[in-house]
Amino acid sequence: MDVHSVYACRALLNALAPLIGAEISLGNKAVKEGWAADVSSDTLQSWRTTAVEQTQSEMERILQETCAVEYNLLLRKRLALRLRVDGDQSEIFHPLLDMMERQRLDFHGTFRKLSGFRREMVRDENGEKTGALETFIGSLLQGTPEPDQLDYAQATEQWLGWLGKYADRIDRETSEWVGEPDYDAARERAVNAANPRFVLRQWLLEEVIKKVETDPATGKRVLAKVLKVHVSLVLTSVQGTETYAHRWLVPLLSRGAPRATIRPTASLTQRLERRGGTVVWERSGCWASNAAARAEL
Repeated sequence: MDVHSVYACRALLNALAPLIGAEISLGNKAVKEGWAADVSSDTLQSWRTTAVEQTQSEMERILQETCAVEYNLLLRKRLALRLRVDGDQSEIFHPLLDMMERQRLDFHGTFRKLSGFRREMVRDENGEKTGALETFIGSLLQGTPEPDQLDYAQATEQWLGWLGKYADRIDRETSEWVGEPDYDAARERAVNAANPRFVLRQWLLEEVIKKVETDPATGKRVLAKVLKVHVSLVLTSVQGTETYAHRWLVPLLSRGAPRATIRPTASLTQRLERRGGTVVWERSGCWASNAAARAEL
């Protein structure tokens, strides 16, 4: 459940508590105009306490149930799963999120890479294991920020188990995609549509907000740069196929910063994107490509 949603609902309850308490004291009838005009502070506090005691637990129960339903819907959308299956949370969603947390994989990047998964990677037409699956898992694990600390054998085994279940789950979806000439291609489009390639990171947004608050003149220029990168980013690819994610980093907060690109390696770029004053974006391309990104900042 989103802690921000809980906080907002609790704040709303606290703000409305005297009114709710007054209506409770009237037998759940609506109050009249000027209902709090001549009421003592002790009475207002009593109404507030009554309202919180009688409604907060129910409000949070409804909030938890609603958030759980909506969150499951969003995760199904991210994985292009149209059927609602009771075991999805325990068999698909939680194990996936747990793996991503243990292996410190990027949330958005991992979901987007999963668009390239195919059921045929698990077993071929003869029921034999294929090397394509371990290659695909290797591409997923390239997203870890600390590859030297990752147990690749254990991580690969975990992904093999999860992707096997995911493949079985995808097989149950075929009836939901009737009319699509290429089932896998349709699912890939759906996954990519639900997992954008470019995501404005919270830490970057917080840095921009702080910059605007401390120095409005410079902050406005920084905000304009971020919006330009986020909304109208144009990358020119020299060569390469749409296979892996490149991360390009350009100094943001220093005025007159040089236009630059950094040849991508997973460990390097993951560390660099945490530094202040840096804007990060991604594009797909071949790891061997020498593609250039023009940053009109």
